Amino acid sequence: MRVTAKLNGAAELTEGLAKLRAVVPAKLRDDVEEKAQRTVEIAKEGILSGPKTGRVWGGHQASAAGEFPANQTRQLLRSFRISREGSNQYVSRREVINDAPYAGVLEWGGLTSTGAYIAARPFLGRSFEQASEELDASLNDFLSGGWP
Repeated sequence: MRVTAKLNGAAELTEGLAKLRAVVPAKLRDDVEEKAQRTVEIAKEGILSGPKTGRVWGGHQASAAGEFPANQTRQLLRSFRISREGSNQYVSRREVINDAPYAGVLEWGGLTSTGAYIAARPFLGRSFEQASEELDASLNDFLSGGWP
């Protein structure tokens, strides 16, 4: 007994898969870059705006625990950078970094340079989460058939 099968549309399927292989890596690289850029934008927007309800120190309105940090010296704003180290044609890696000496204390809470404890004023993690929510819908749409 001999069984045969004919696959109709094999050429279209092969063509579609080749096209997908060509566009998906570029789309993923673009999305990783866009997510890193958007994370920085959201963090800066939160630092510059939004309610600040902490104490007033010498005319400066401080942030309260859980709020984006208040902008006093602009050092936090100037200290953002995006590292692309470790990226190649197969791996798209971005790391959003803030090099301000007190960035970690603001993000997670801890002791300041004067030895005082402050509760967290998260700005990077929450900005990444918001950027992810905004951009993941676009990627999901793309991967579920919205690609060119």
